[in-house]
Amino acid sequence: MKTDLATSIITGIVGAVIAYFITGLFIGPIEDVTYKTIDTKVNATLINPDPEVFNYRALNPTVEVYVGECDEYNEYGECIDKATIQVVEDEEIIEETEVIEEQTEEQVEEENKTETKEETNSTPSDQENP
Repeated sequence: MKTDLATSIITGIVGAVIAYFITGLFIGPIEDVTYKTIDTKVNATLINPDPEVFNYRALNPTVEVYVGECDEYNEYGECIDKATIQVVEDEEIIEETEVIEEQTEEQVEEENKTETKEETNSTPSDQENP
């Protein structure tokens, strides 16, 4: 039992030493590594981009490509399909109903105010003799 433990420890140590030297052969010492430095001076001069890449005939990746028939175009020349038109119409209807609801709420509040004013202004004799 003790010999198995000793053999395992010796095998581990010998394996670690061999791995260290083999790794040193492939990687090499760290002190011999040289680093390339880049000139980081900033100046105000502007250089023109490569005309082969940046030219007026190059494809614009920001332009939306629509495949199929287009129903309508917006002010930017982009295609608007039927689903988008329906969403916009639904949003407009929702906004209109919200405005109408606000107006009716304001009218109800005004009517309530006028009714309360009339009730406070009325005398008990007015209430007895309608």
